[in-house]
Amino acid sequence: MEKKKIAIIGAGNMGGAIVNGLLKSGFIASSEIYISDPKISILKDFEAKGVNISERNQDIAKAADVIIIAVKPYHFSTVAKELKPVLSSEKILISIVAGVEINHIESEAGKEVPVFRAMPNTAISLQESLTCISTNGKSIAHLDYVVELFDNLGKTVVINEELMAAATVLS
Repeated sequence: MEKKKIAIIGAGNMGGAIVNGLLKSGFIASSEIYISDPKISILKDFEAKGVNISERNQDIAKAADVIIIAVKPYHFSTVAKELKPVLSSEKILISIVAGVEINHIESEAGKEVPVFRAMPNTAISLQESLTCISTNGKSIAHLDYVVELFDNLGKTVVINEELMAAATVLS
């Protein structure tokens, strides 16, 4: 499968765990991973590992093919509005933001953007996460890639979005 550049918005527990899992998995080279956070001090460890860093979400989203939003739910709308100008049907948008449904993601990001919701757990940094994924059906062409991405970080289950709240509780 074609390798894609991956951007992670948010270097907190989950965003950082995803980067660490990707680095351990060898799924893509560190130079193909981008991470952003407003706190540059958090990013320095990732930079030392060869990951591209930025304080500007839009910069890393422009450079990547896949954008994973890993922020607190109350930051989601602000981040999505910031990213909207660089999103397109060629980019894959994956939200791991708890409680933000696909229809809300689409309303913020744009209807043409392939959208997924994923619910991993912090064992993702050890490549031992069980990640639940849902999509709206319009993104089905990218499902194999998204499953492969998360399979490199543990095990993956594709579920209906209605089950995502229960999956959040379990993870």
